[in-house]
Amino acid sequence: MRRTLAPMMTLKKLSASLMAASLLTLATPLSLTHAANHPLSKTSNAVNEEGVEFVDLTVNVDWDFVNPPLHFNAPGITLNKDYIRAQINQLSRSLFVMTNGKQKLRNVYVFSNKQYGENVDIQLINKEGRSYATGFSGFGFEGFSTYNFLGMNNAPSGQDPEVSTEAFLGQVVAHELGHYFLGLADEYVEAGKAVDPANPGSPASTDTALNTIMNNHETFARLSTAADYGAETQTAQGRVYRLSSNNQGASAWETLIRNPALDSEVARGDAGHNGRRQWFAAFKNLSVPAVADLKTNASDGQAQIQGHASDLSIIFKSDAGQEIHNTNGPLPEQGPAPRQRKVIVIDRTLPESAFNEAIATAKAMLTREAAVTDVQKQARYAVTAFPIVSGNAPTFSDDSDGINARITALSGITRATSGSFDIGVAFNAVRNSLLTTPLASSATTDSLEVLTRQGATAPATLAQTAKDNKVALNVVGFRLPASAPVVAPAADTVPLATLAPKTGGDFNTAKNAQEATREMAKAAAAQAGEVLNLIDVDSHPALGAGGLAITTFILSPKEYDGEKVVLKWFFDPEDANKLTFSIRNKNGVFVTLTSQNGLTLDTQNGEATYVMTNDLAPAATRSPMEFAEIVMRAQASSTTVDGLDMEVYSDASTATNPISLGASVVGGASDSLTVPVITARFGGSTPIKGGDVKVSIVRTSDGTTVLEGLSMQDNGAGADERANDGVYTLSLDGRLPAGDYAAVIVALTIPDTSKFSSNVIRANGSLPARADVIIEDEIQRLADVEFTLLEGAKGVVAAAVPAAAQPSSGGGGGCTALPGQTDASLLALVLGAAGFAAWRRRKQG
Repeated sequence: MRRTLAPMMTLKKLSASLMAASLLTLATPLSLTHAANHPLSKTSNAVNEEGVEFVDLTVNVDWDFVNPPLHFNAPGITLNKDYIRAQINQLSRSLFVMTNGKQKLRNVYVFSNKQYGENVDIQLINKEGRSYATGFSGFGFEGFSTYNFLGMNNAPSGQDPEVSTEAFLGQVVAHELGHYFLGLADEYVEAGKAVDPANPGSPASTDTALNTIMNNHETFARLSTAADYGAETQTAQGRVYRLSSNNQGASAWETLIRNPALDSEVARGDAGHNGRRQWFAAFKNLSVPAVADLKTNASDGQAQIQGHASDLSIIFKSDAGQEIHNTNGPLPEQGPAPRQRKVIVIDRTLPESAFNEAIATAKAMLTREAAVTDVQKQARYAVTAFPIVSGNAPTFSDDSDGINARITALSGITRATSGSFDIGVAFNAVRNSLLTTPLASSATTDSLEVLTRQGATAPATLAQTAKDNKVALNVVGFRLPASAPVVAPAADTVPLATLAPKTGGDFNTAKNAQEATREMAKAAAAQAGEVLNLIDVDSHPALGAGGLAITTFILSPKEYDGEKVVLKWFFDPEDANKLTFSIRNKNGVFVTLTSQNGLTLDTQNGEATYVMTNDLAPAATRSPMEFAEIVMRAQASSTTVDGLDMEVYSDASTATNPISLGASVVGGASDSLTVPVITARFGGSTPIKGGDVKVSIVRTSDGTTVLEGLSMQDNGAGADERANDGVYTLSLDGRLPAGDYAAVIVALTIPDTSKFSSNVIRANGSLPARADVIIEDEIQRLADVEFTLLEGAKGVVAAAVPAAAQPSSGGGGGCTALPGQTDASLLALVLGAAGFAAWRRRKQG
């Protein structure tokens, strides 16, 4: 019987908070699949003189549209750009009709080969399946996306059930955007299903089928109005949004024009949008239209929909460059995408030790970029510091020589002994001097790479300003000792930990330059669209002469883990010449790795990388010798000055059904409508139910474990919105006081028990439901998320954060740490706690 290994719960963030200075922190050049907060996904947030709000969306396809394949079940259909454009044109028309001309598509960015993973609004998948959205009002929030299959078992009558027209698929996507973008529930009948009081947003057999796109997207394109809802009308939309038992306020149009704060308690809670629904500018100050005044699903050229695509640009982005299709413009514009512009912003008010680490971080970031040999793929960098240095007029680099000049100039930046750091002021100064022209119809985004302190805040309005200017904020906050002066937040500000992800960027904390540099490398990879799903990690102390560091992990079939699996070792650069690396493959053979057989060794940054081919067969055809237990090993020829870390990633771009684990936290802000809730989506193109998902939380200010080994639920109860949809939740209501935290999640499938679930928000529920599919293999994924809980927020304990640990002497070997950072005994405490350790040691068979 197949043996199950315990997961190695030594994730980057937890290690970063708890690992001793004598151990290197984990580097993570990966994207953690934080869906639906892509920096290019946005609305104009205002209406023009015609009362129209513009919408920009992101799309990826799981094929190469430069060298397009055939449809998986229709050899006569080539999945080229014209095929994709036809779907987007239909989506443009449908959204225009749905919103009665109040919203129009403007820029639609299309990425090839699953680029950005789930961090897009629309995923087009070349396989059979049932399209769905991962929740209500996911637009602009981490952990949400739509999954749209090219072969559907609810295709129009008369068509092959596994082949759908481009126009039909465009209508399907529009229906899913009704959930994901507009926050609406279904208005169809689901045969054989009773009303579920715990999940009112699910259709039932006793519901009323309305003549709307939220019922039948093939026949109807409009949204419901008050006239569609009599006192006896029953729909999922009504159960979620009605304000009274007679269905007052239940319809889609009544919902859209209403301030979300005035939604029903059900809608604002776990069964609804959980506080995520946006009140779009297009629907403010409107009345509910009469049915007779609504646009209809007409054909192109008819008066009802004229102008729906008048401002539409479709931007195709791939490794070959970008191609812009303007509906009413010239022939497609082809060429390389503009180079990304990055501005490093250094907080000069940091304490001296942290300031020195910030300067070292900036130098390391630039050194990495200078090593990029393809200038077109090299970002253009500028460096500045605030409070502003007199006479400092930063400019962008154009090549490696320019980057090296900026490295030299960093030594001249001095720490400020007075003044304050205001990221809002810094943003405006950078925008006015360097980023004066946003990269308009380009698939490239700019970024501010901010080096400041943990707990730093920013004006609440900065998120929208950054989005409007296509600028993502990637922030590293240095963790300071308890003795560091506390900087009181200014009025009308929010934590950068909350704001940065809303710009499509990221926020992380770090204790030193090495860790900060790797956090920025991770953010850069995510912004470039790379997706490596974290399978496992492990950490080891310093080695003696002849000492071995060994990590064992389970490999899953290439359908899930990809044809390429990335193995990484991280170590102190001083140890580079002391270490040799090897792997024992699934056939029990140890192979020493060198540059001749594929090992990439970066001695300057202390990093070794090996890309392993994954040819593991499915469980049903696997021989006993093909048990997928892989062993990574490092051996020291002499005593090392530091420990080392090992990480294993799945290359999502090489998997046919890449499995990811994306984590996010909602609530905890002063204006939050709901209590803090951790969510983690576990799955691939379809979600995984019956997984074993656990979370631990540490307080990042001192590394104390505050919650340990708690199970996350996917049962539709409590904070969980929908049972068996692959979204696992844990409510933090009343569990934690205000403070800064990091959550670490480990998700496992249980072989022959976990399943790919059919329980999703469907495009059409009037047809027979799809059967769940049993998962025969163990699949493991790890994820983390940092978050801030504010005092006075709903569900946050009204108590002071316990005092931080007493400062201790960090440092050791070649890795420095800021004074007062935590030591390895805390890490051992968290990982060895009785309940969690027992789960980690679990064996099966």
